[in-house]
Amino acid sequence: MDPDLIAAAALAALAAVIAARILIPDYLARRRERRERLRDLIRNGVATIARDERNQAQALRWDPATGEVATQDPRRN
Repeated sequence: MDPDLIAAAALAALAAVIAARILIPDYLARRRERRERLRDLIRNGVATIARDERNQAQALRWDPATGEVATQDPRRN
């Protein structure tokens, strides 16, 4: 084999290893950040939906004439 060809192949392999050592952790970190961001969005969305449901239920029980909140949900009557 030609020594220049062996040197070129070794240099290409070294470049591939260096690129992989740099790019793979960066890719994994970005993927983890996206996953965490999506998880946070889902949690916030679920919390918002639950809060809206509580607010709506409380609004249905609120009597504007007395300014008090009924102890029983009027939808159940």
